[in-house]
Amino acid sequence: MFYRCPPFFRRFFLRSYKLFKAANKINAAITGYFINKATKELEMRDIAGFNAFQPFLGLYWKIDNLASLVYYIYDDFTNVPWFRGFVEMEEEKFVKKVDMIIVSSDELKMRNAHFNKPINVVHNGVHFNEFHKAIYYPRLNGKFIKTIGYTGTIDDRIDLELLEKVVKELPYYRFLFVGKVYQPLIYERLIKYINVSFEGAVASENVPFKQAQMDVGIIPYVCNDLTAAIYPLKVNEYLAMQMPVVMTPFASLGEIDEVVYTARTAKAFKYCIETALMETNVAVKQRRYMIARKADWPARATGLMDYMGTLDGHETNITLTY
Repeated sequence: MFYRCPPFFRRFFLRSYKLFKAANKINAAITGYFINKATKELEMRDIAGFNAFQPFLGLYWKIDNLASLVYYIYDDFTNVPWFRGFVEMEEEKFVKKVDMIIVSSDELKMRNAHFNKPINVVHNGVHFNEFHKAIYYPRLNGKFIKTIGYTGTIDDRIDLELLEKVVKELPYYRFLFVGKVYQPLIYERLIKYINVSFEGAVASENVPFKQAQMDVGIIPYVCNDLTAAIYPLKVNEYLAMQMPVVMTPFASLGEIDEVVYTARTAKAFKYCIETALMETNVAVKQRRYMIARKADWPARATGLMDYMGTLDGHETNITLTY
């Protein structure tokens, strides 16, 4: 059975804390009504609430039969441009109500340690089988040109200066960007190069096919406080296809750091791409496979449920998010 909440009122554009707070209360009242209606129909008791990055709603929700509350953090509010300072204020208040915090990176765990709540790390995962089988998908023009690819949101996290230099230095390789463009300047600066293609956003089920057209996956993020807390989904997707990955050293990704190429400058990034394209080491590909296999979403979910199982007084779980 599938339940869906109604649309929310937009509120992140508001510059007044009072108006922002009022909009959150309205949204919480509307969505809370539908959540309670669903839990009643499903006869749910002793609910463990799982709030995914919605402290400004969680603070005002009144959920029936809520036995415990987990707050899942996959980004850092303090460094997200479209969030304003009062979002952090709402988060501070909300965290006082939660029983546990789950974060997606070690950096986020460190940054949220001051809340003095039980905190655990569950890294982002991958639908392993869907991506691994894409190794056998047909290649379009694969025999004639090598493709350097990126899948995901194209926004201010991209290091445009580095990327443009790399594109110019590797004119005989195709650079393919698949994802919605939120920073038009990136498109405007790169599309003028004959070896660059933008394909826009695609349905999630089509992402493996797009990545199957790539010889090297790149994550050319700027290195700053925002990206330092990121554990990107795409890295495990690339690895599941045993694809070489070249990225900037924007964050520490644990054992993944051992099987990716990292480069801080455009010159080094170019060299890493060229090296990756000449790879012949089968053991390295197998290592990538093993790391990605452990990141399969069912395994990540098991780890999450193990952490939540340490909470007292709940038998049923519901996600309170949108």
